[in-house]
Amino acid sequence: MHNSNLSDSIKLLFKSKGIDLVGFSKIQNIKDFDYMNDWLKNGFHADMKYLENPIRQEPASSIDLSYESVISCAINYNLFDISKNSLNAKNKNMAWIARYAVIDDYHKVLKRLIDSLMQEITKVYELNYKVYIDTGPLLERAYSKYAGIGWVGKNSCIINKDLGSFFFLSEILIDKPLIYDEPVKEMCGTCTRCIDSCPTNA
Repeated sequence: MHNSNLSDSIKLLFKSKGIDLVGFSKIQNIKDFDYMNDWLKNGFHADMKYLENPIRQEPASSIDLSYESVISCAINYNLFDISKNSLNAKNKNMAWIARYAVIDDYHKVLKRLIDSLMQEITKVYELNYKVYIDTGPLLERAYSKYAGIGWVGKNSCIINKDLGSFFFLSEILIDKPLIYDEPVKEMCGTCTRCIDSCPTNA
């Protein structure tokens, strides 16, 4: 039985505390794991050899399927005007710094925030949870896609029609069923703007 009260409570609380997007999906061994393994076999991970570690190479086997649901969260970090920033992309003598790198370490900030929110939830609902903020083998983009946060763009980022791709992702596993969201429609069409504007021509 899906818990509509729990689902509503999570979305209301999270959004009231600054989480821009919240969606739910069922935890499962998804086909994206096969893509990840093919990606590794083709050497697309360059010198990031740690991605070959068994726990990352076979993420499907490392996820505790006693959890039932994945809560996907997106937090906007496109909060300042870079047009006035001295780091001008047209100036080849200046370094380029990613927007998310000029603020506090998001892993720590979001971990504190989400843990505090889940503690509020567990005061009302009896459940177990585990938080991932780019800290484990969970395929965050895949589950965010299934939770309706956005679609996978041609640059391989999750894109949301309102926030673009300038947001952090976080996933929370819980051992309760939820009212699951539907994936959103892919809206790239013939657009290649993300590829054309890539500063490293990836």
